[in-house]
Amino acid sequence: MLIAFGSLANEKSNRKSWMYYFFQATVGTGLFTCDSTQWKDRRKLFAPCFQSNMLKGYLTVFNEHSHKFVKHLMKETENEFTIVDEPISLSTLDIVCECVMGVKLSELENKGAQYVQSLHRYVTETDEVIQERKQRYLNGEKGDDSIKYKSLLEVLLKLHIEDQALDEKGVRQEVDTFIIAVGSN
Repeated sequence: MLIAFGSLANEKSNRKSWMYYFFQATVGTGLFTCDSTQWKDRRKLFAPCFQSNMLKGYLTVFNEHSHKFVKHLMKETENEFTIVDEPISLSTLDIVCECVMGVKLSELENKGAQYVQSLHRYVTETDEVIQERKQRYLNGEKGDDSIKYKSLLEVLLKLHIEDQALDEKGVRQEVDTFIIAVGSN
């Protein structure tokens, strides 16, 4: 018990793993990524948000969205087969956005209207570009001759196809990392 307490009290042992710092480019230094000193200060600031009376207020949001979710599932029982991961994700997004930002998205009712469709469009277009460039690479075609450098994607595809240092998922993750890091500034 004393060893555990001593370890928790030690500032060095409370540092986040290097992986958390990777996310700072996207989400900044919030509770998820900040160091233990800043986390303690921020946690004190946020403590009122997690008091029972505040959390009870969220119950109305949870209940409202739970009823909408059940209604949605009831309609789905008419179908022979239903995939529930999308409605669960949309409902979760609705709840989180309303509780965290006070914004009603209504993504479940609108079947992923704006926010989710934008994200889906990004994912689809990125996948298409990666597959097209991969096919061109496999066919021996070089990139655009007017460009005097290799794109990051060309380098990643070489690492994937020739060196086998990355799998296709790794290529996608690295592309996403750079796009999100730049897009979040």
